[in-house]
Amino acid sequence: MKTFYIQAILTASIGGILYGYDMGVISGALPSLAAYFQLNSIQQEWVVALLYFGGGVGAATGGFICDLFGRKRAILVTDVMFGFGAFLLFIAQSVSAIMVGRCVVGWAVAVSAIADVAYLHEISSVWEEKDDREL
Repeated sequence: MKTFYIQAILTASIGGILYGYDMGVISGALPSLAAYFQLNSIQQEWVVALLYFGGGVGAATGGFICDLFGRKRAILVTDVMFGFGAFLLFIAQSVSAIMVGRCVVGWAVAVSAIADVAYLHEISSVWEEKDDREL
């Protein structure tokens, strides 16, 4: 029984950890990106802002995705999309590739935020029922 709690918390926590990482990593990476790709200030703004654009798209589609696939599967899909976005950023050879990667990661951030909260809410009722039976 306790293993289930730990697995559920870890599964849902991955999204929060990745969210914070992706939001903060750009501040340290942007100077290097700007120098390597010779980005002007507008391109730098786009690289930062596309995470939020992807987040807006993810916020608009996240509820539908959670209802269609279920919360747990949606969390796993967003974790895969985080990895895919990170891979796109890793192999990026152009500014447009960086922008696509940031947008994919932004989408994953938003859908993950929706799915994680919904999943934890769903399983919390299971915890309450089990706690009541144990008393």
